[in-house]
Amino acid sequence: MNSVVRLKFTVWLLLLGFSMGVDAQTADENRVEVLQDTVVHSKTDIISFLAASKEHSIFLNLLKVSGVDEDFSSETILTLFAPTNAGFEKLPKGTLENLTLPENKYKLINILNYHILVGSESSTAMSKIITKNRGKAKFQAKSGGAITVFMKQGIFAIEGNRGKGILIENPDKLQSNGIVHVVDSVLIPQ
Repeated sequence: MNSVVRLKFTVWLLLLGFSMGVDAQTADENRVEVLQDTVVHSKTDIISFLAASKEHSIFLNLLKVSGVDEDFSSETILTLFAPTNAGFEKLPKGTLENLTLPENKYKLINILNYHILVGSESSTAMSKIITKNRGKAKFQAKSGGAITVFMKQGIFAIEGNRGKGILIENPDKLQSNGIVHVVDSVLIPQ
């Protein structure tokens, strides 16, 4: 390749790279990226994410009824394991109704806080800890209880559900105030 052709090719590559960078920056204002475990957040927060999801109406209602939703309005970054409505349907009959009784408010708050970690725990970070700790990553929930994450057939899971594991169906929903991991069941403190 002669030097003129090489120069044109180099300029073309530089221009292509620049235009791709500009397109990537302007493509979507709400886009989220994870760069070297540093989270660049979207414009929506965790409560807005739950409100926009038809799958999380029960969980959002419980957060609001208990007042736990107010924890998401601070500047603290949180990780939330958010059970779907189908996850609540797996609870024994009458459990949900029982938890919403005024005399069980403390128990409800404890269960909801068991779904929350203070800080940002992406699937990448969890994977590194799982690898480092020979198969399991332990985290302290806001309730004080321990949450143990492991891999089950290539999918993240949380210990519980009588040894079967609670599946993280949809990880890394990054929000302005943290991360939401969608889980298929309600986490019950051990």
